[in-house]
Amino acid sequence: MVLVHSAVTPDRQEWAGYVERLASYQPEGPRTLLVVTAGGAPNAAQRRALFKLGYEAFVVAVITGSMFHRGIITAISWGGAKIRGYRPSEMDVARTFLALEPAQWSSVRRLADELGEKLRMAAPQPMPQ
Repeated sequence: MVLVHSAVTPDRQEWAGYVERLASYQPEGPRTLLVVTAGGAPNAAQRRALFKLGYEAFVVAVITGSMFHRGIITAISWGGAKIRGYRPSEMDVARTFLALEPAQWSSVRRLADELGEKLRMAAPQPMPQ
């Protein structure tokens, strides 16, 4: 599964839909997630909703330019979650952690890029001065 965040915290309705999809995500192998964020991250209440799913069933790589968020991700991993944060320049390093074959990774990267482009296109554009 691939999740791409904008620079803002997801709203309640978006997050509820995401958590619902995660709850129904039942692949044959581990539940593998790639998260790419431009800075947006779940708030405390939204993270609690994730923890209720039983985070030990997920393997999550989060790509973020935020050192602060990578620190939070590291702290969450100390609690037993299989989650790691990576800089955008380390995106391909995340493939090893997620244990994806090159062909799978190619599809995941392509989807992440497509979603990121759609998100950029949908973002409000600054007014010309």
